[in-house]
Amino acid sequence: MISARPILRFYLEGLLGFTGGKAAALFVPGSANGADVLLQVGAGEQPSELVDLASARASWPDLERRAAGLENPVELAGREDDVVLLRTTARAEGLIESVADPSLRRRGTDQAPALGPTARSLWVGLRLARPSGAEPGAAVVLPLQLSDDVAPRAWPWLLAVGGALVWQEQRVSELLDDSVTGLPGRLQFQDLLGRALARATERETPLSLLLVNPDDFDTVNVRRGRAAGDLALAELGHLLGTGLRTSDVVARYGAAVFAVILPGTGVAAAEQVAEKVRRLVAETSLLGEIELGCSVGLFGLEAGELGSTLPDDMIRCASRALNAAKLGGGNRVQVWGADADTVGEGVDRLRDIFTGDPVKDYRNMSLLWGSIRAVASSGDERVLASQAVEHLMRTLSPKRALVAADDGEQRRFLFGLEADDQRQLVVLAPELVPAADQELMRQAQTRRAAVVEAAPDGSPRAAFPLAVDGRCLGSIGLTFDAASRPFDAADAFFLEALASQLAVALDRARLVARESARQEDEKRRLEQELNQLRDALEVSQLLFRSAEMEGVLATVRRVAPTDATVLIEGESGTGKELLARALHELSPRGRKSLVVVDCGSIPPTLVESELFGHERGAYTGATQRRVGRLSEANGSTLFLDEIGELPLEVQAKLLRFVQERHFTPVGGNRPVAVEVRIIAATNRNLLEEVAAGRFREDLYYRLKVVSLEAPPLRKRPEDILYLAQHFLQRYGLLYGKRARALTPEAEALLLQYSWPGNVRELQNRMMQAVILSESEELAPDDLRIAGGPGPVPVHGGAGADRVSDGVEEEVSADPWFDLERLLVAEVDRALGVDQRVLPGLGRWLREDLVLAADRHSGGNARQAAGILRQPETSVRRRIVKANDQRLAGLAIRSPGWPRVVAALERIVAGSDTAGSCERSEDLLLGLIDERVPNAKTRGAALLGVTPPTYGRRLAALARARAAEARRRPAALGA
Repeated sequence: MISARPILRFYLEGLLGFTGGKAAALFVPGSANGADVLLQVGAGEQPSELVDLASARASWPDLERRAAGLENPVELAGREDDVVLLRTTARAEGLIESVADPSLRRRGTDQAPALGPTARSLWVGLRLARPSGAEPGAAVVLPLQLSDDVAPRAWPWLLAVGGALVWQEQRVSELLDDSVTGLPGRLQFQDLLGRALARATERETPLSLLLVNPDDFDTVNVRRGRAAGDLALAELGHLLGTGLRTSDVVARYGAAVFAVILPGTGVAAAEQVAEKVRRLVAETSLLGEIELGCSVGLFGLEAGELGSTLPDDMIRCASRALNAAKLGGGNRVQVWGADADTVGEGVDRLRDIFTGDPVKDYRNMSLLWGSIRAVASSGDERVLASQAVEHLMRTLSPKRALVAADDGEQRRFLFGLEADDQRQLVVLAPELVPAADQELMRQAQTRRAAVVEAAPDGSPRAAFPLAVDGRCLGSIGLTFDAASRPFDAADAFFLEALASQLAVALDRARLVARESARQEDEKRRLEQELNQLRDALEVSQLLFRSAEMEGVLATVRRVAPTDATVLIEGESGTGKELLARALHELSPRGRKSLVVVDCGSIPPTLVESELFGHERGAYTGATQRRVGRLSEANGSTLFLDEIGELPLEVQAKLLRFVQERHFTPVGGNRPVAVEVRIIAATNRNLLEEVAAGRFREDLYYRLKVVSLEAPPLRKRPEDILYLAQHFLQRYGLLYGKRARALTPEAEALLLQYSWPGNVRELQNRMMQAVILSESEELAPDDLRIAGGPGPVPVHGGAGADRVSDGVEEEVSADPWFDLERLLVAEVDRALGVDQRVLPGLGRWLREDLVLAADRHSGGNARQAAGILRQPETSVRRRIVKANDQRLAGLAIRSPGWPRVVAALERIVAGSDTAGSCERSEDLLLGLIDERVPNAKTRGAALLGVTPPTYGRRLAALARARAAEARRRPAALGA
C-alpha cells in the first residue's frame, strides 16, 4: 500500500500555487495510531503556530476554541499579519463536517471538542504575500488565482480533498505505522526493504541501509519519563523524515533504532548521508534541552554486488555495524564491508535474534527461555546437553539433534535424540551417529563457525561450534527432514548466538567438577576461621564495667518480662539499640526477631507506608500491596529508633495504635489488629520538642511508660579502656593486624578525651588505628584524637581561618574569592602528596557548607534550608548525616581546611546565598578539571562522586559555561 504523505506534500504545494503563498504547513493532532502529523512545504518562514511539532501541539487547543461555533471551512487570522489558518475535517467521504456543538464541551475545561474516531480535525497554515499598500494589522483575504465564479466553490472543494487524503493516510498508519512516530513499523520496513532490494536487483542499481540509534537514549526515559521519551522519539522520526530525500524510506526498526533505506545509493554516497544524519541528530536538542550523540551502522551494495543477498543479510550486517559503532565509543558512523571481517567482534550476538515474524519469534523466545533455564539449573555437562537437545527437538522439530564435547584429549558425544516416523524421540547411541553428521560437526568445530549444507536428498543440515574465550569446547549438530520448512539465514544466526551461550554453560559445568574438591577444603578452612571471628566479634553483646551501666541493665532485667512501652533516651553512639535488643531478648518475645525502624533515614513521605503498610493503588507507584513493619512485628517487638524524626501526622496515627492496638493501612478501609511491644529511642530532648510543637505531648507520655537513659561514655570512664581493649582485640583478629596493646600514653589520651560520639566514636577510632598501624602497640599518634598528633576532625567555627599552621591568613571582602583561592591550595596540596587514595574535597565541601548553615540558623533546619535555598527534608537529612560523621570521629580534614570552613561561614552569613551549594561545587569542579584534565577517576575521587557522575557534572558545567559565553556577547552588544 502506497503512503499518502507524498501526495499530501503535492497537495500543499498546489495550495501554494493557487494562492501565491510563500509557505504552507498541515497539522493533524492525535491521528489514529496516536502520533501527530506535521508536513511543511515552501521556501518561506512557516507560520509560528505550526513551525514545529511542539508549537503545533501547544497552539492546537487555542485554535479549536477559536473555531468553535464557526461554519466550515473555518478561517482564522494567525499571529502574524500575513498568516491564515484553515480548519477542516478528515472523513472517508472527504466532506467538510461542522465543528462539534460547543455545548457538548465540558464546562470549565480547556480541552478541545472531540471529533470521534472517524472524523479528525486538521489545520492548514498559509503564509501569504501581502498586497502592496496593505495596512499593518489588516486582515488578509485568501486569494485564488481562479475566475470569480469558480473561486467561491473552490475552497470547500480543496479542503475536502485534503481531508480525504488525510483520512487515507490515517487508515494506512493505523494498520502499518509505528504508534509513537507515525513512521513505518518493523514489519512494514522489512517488506519495503524486500521490495527495494528486488527493484535494485532488477534495475542493477545500488542500494544502502542505515540503522540510526541515539546514544544513551535510555537516559531520556529515566530522567523525563516514558511519555517524554515517546515525544522525543516522535521528534527524531520527524527530524529524519524531513531531513532526507523523498525517495528515501525512514522507518522505526525497534526501541530507539531507526532504519533508513537509500535506493540508488552506493556505499560512498551512503556514508556521506550517514554522516549528515549523525550530525543532524547530534546537533538537535530533543525536547528543547536534551543533547545526545548518534551512532549509525551502514551496509551498502553496489550495482554488481546484489547477487543473492537477502533482506535479513542486510539487516544483520547493518546491525553489527551499529554495534561496532557503539563499541567504538558511539557518536560515529561504522561501515560494514566485505573486507571488514573484524567489525562487530565482541558485539551482543543476541541483539537481533528476533525477526518481526510473530511465529518465528515466539519459537525463538521459547527455545531461548528453555535454554536459559537449563543453563541456570544444571551443573553437569551431560545433563546440560540432554536438556539443550530436548529443547531443540521440541521447538525446531529436526530429525536429529546432537551435542558433542571436546576437552582437548578426546572428542565424545554427550547426548543425541532422533525422531522416528511417528515423531517419537529416541536416544541416539554414539555409535549410531551418521558419519556425515560427525564430519559436519567436526568442520564447525575446526572452523569455529557455523556450517550449513544440504544433504543429497535435499534435507538441510547444520552444525554450530560451542566456542568461548577463543576455545572450542564442542559442537551442536541438527539434521532436518527434506519436507520440513526451509532453514534460512535468520535461523542460522539465532542458533549461532544460542550456541555461544550454551558454550559458556558447558565451560562452567566443566569447572564445577575441578572446583568441587578445592571448595571442600576451602569450606573447612573458612568454617574454622568463622568460628574464631564469631568469638571475636560479639556484635550484639553489651560490654561494660561501670556502675552506671550496671544500674541501667538492672532496670532492663526488671522491665523486659513485661509488655510495657519503653522510651530509651541518650546521645548518639551510647548503645540505645543494644539496650533495645537486650529488652527484647530477655522478654518472652525473644524467640522472634526484633523489627527495627530507623525513623530518621526514611523520607517523610514514606514513613507512614513503611510503618503501617499500604494497599495496592493507595498512591502513585503503589503497584502492589505492602505489609508494614507493625504487621511484620506481630507477636514480637518493634524498635522505633530516632522517634523524634517522625512527622506530626504519622505521630497521630502511631498514638492511636499505641492506645487501641489496631491501625488502618494507607489506602485501606479495614482496621488491622496486631500484638506488638513498642520500644522507642531518641537522641533529642523530647520535652523541648513538645514545647516547640514538633512532637505530640500525648504520644510522649504514652511512650514514656518506662524510661531508660543510656549514659554517655564520658560519664562512665571505667568503660573506656575496657571497651578500647575489646575493640583492639576484635579488629586485630578481624583484619589480621599485629596490634594487641595500648601504650600508657595512648591510654592516658583515651581517658582525657571527652568522646562526643560516645562508644561509636571509640569503636571507629580503634578500628582506624588498627587498620593503619603496623606496630604491636598503639601510640597516641595512631589514635588521631584532638590534642594528639596527626590530622584532627574539623568542627568549623567563626575565625577558623585566622589560625592554621601558625600563619594568619588575609581575608578579602568577597568570601567567594577567598573560597576559590583556598580551594586551589587544597587541590594542589592533595595532588602534590604521593597517595593512592585522594581526599574527597567535594564531600568535605558539601558537609561543611550544610553544617555552616545549621550553625548560622541556630540549629533550625527550616532556616538552614532557607539559607541554602534547598528543600527542608533534604537539608535535614544532610545535617543529621554530617553531624553523625563529625561525632563519630570520621570528619577527618586536612590542616588547612579550617580556612575553607571560615569562608563558608561568611558565605552563609551573606545576603545572597541562592545557589551556594551548586556554585561552590561547580567552583571546585572547575578547579579539578583544570589541574587533572581527562583524568575522570582522579577527578571523581577529589569531588567525592563516582566517575559516571563526575562525567555528567563536567558535561553540565561545560554546557552552562557555553551558554554564559553566548549570553555575554549579546549583553555587550546591547
